[in-house]
Amino acid sequence: KTENHIYKILVTLPIRIEDSCDIINFIHEIDENKKKLSFQWRIKPHPSINPNDIKDKVLIQSKDFILVSGSFYDRIKNCHLLLGNASSTILEALSFGIPTIIAANRNGITDNPIPKNVPKDVWDICYTANEFIDAFYRLVINKDKELSASQKKLSENIKSKYFEPIDKNLINKLI
Repeated sequence: KTENHIYKILVTLPIRIEDSCDIINFIHEIDENKKKLSFQWRIKPHPSINPNDIKDKVLIQSKDFILVSGSFYDRIKNCHLLLGNASSTILEALSFGIPTIIAANRNGITDNPIPKNVPKDVWDICYTANEFIDAFYRLVINKDKELSASQKKLSENIKSKYFEPIDKNLINKLI
């Protein structure tokens, strides 16, 4: 399953360009250590960032790096994994049943937006490329059918506990 299979990973970049550069550098390290795995990195800048700013500051020179735009939902639904940091997209991905890896901040404090009651069966925090590879095998490749079923239940639980359907009343409350 690992050879000749391309795993699609959505990478949601944070609002700070420096933090985005750190994540891109982390991806480069992973690519150098990926063994027999083939990854397609779908890099989604923060909505407030001009994608050209990312292109100008970060070396995205691999054919396996694709800068994407559009809605988060459209991007996450066809991915095997989400890589991000302190973003709400981490919890959103889990609510769609997509396993998640938090790229640890190697220069400061790592924020973890995942509630303590969400089991580590579906997510991890990684500081190194080797930790990422190990977590990827555990979360994506070696995941068994029983875990897939429990992951589906967990994603529904996350949706009901941490998200609300959008309606006019909620929008008016927000405004």
